[in-house]
Amino acid sequence: MRFATARSFRLDKTKEQLIETITWRDLEGIDSIPLPILNPGTPILYPVRGL
Repeated sequence: MRFATARSFRLDKTKEQLIETITWRDLEGIDSIPLPILNPGTPILYPVRGL
């Protein structure tokens, strides 16, 4: 729904954005990043800014 809203409900642009996002997630391995909530014992990394 967020892609449709972002593209003013133009389905051709919505589909294009969704496909690009899925492709990017696959190429970057986003879904293989371990999440602490799903994998107990995984270290939690906190972003630090301003150093």
